[in-house]
Amino acid sequence: MRKRKFSAEVNKAQKRLDGIRSISTPIELGNGYTDTTYAAEIKKVTDLLQTYNTAVSNLDGLSTTLDKAEKALGNYSKAVLSQTGSKYGFDSVEYEQAGGTRRSAIKRASKKTTKAA
Repeated sequence: MRKRKFSAEVNKAQKRLDGIRSISTPIELGNGYTDTTYAAEIKKVTDLLQTYNTAVSNLDGLSTTLDKAEKALGNYSKAVLSQTGSKYGFDSVEYEQAGGTRRSAIKRASKKTTKAA
């Protein structure tokens, strides 16, 4: 799960815009800085943030779907190997070719005997 983002900068800018608008509306600060352009910049970042958070949410959903599909594939792979063993035998070359370990190739641990002193 990815974290969604929030913007402290947007919050600060919105409070500042509210303060500027309390001075006078509309307000012209010079060099093209107005309450309207400031609000447009805030909206641009807010829209990008919303788009980002929506994409993160969609990615989380896709990740969950992928995890489920991988588990299902793993179960299917086990079933295929089991069916191969059932059809050709669990000690056959075909079973080994399908990715299994032939039973005759499995080494059993031997029991160790301890001598009494």
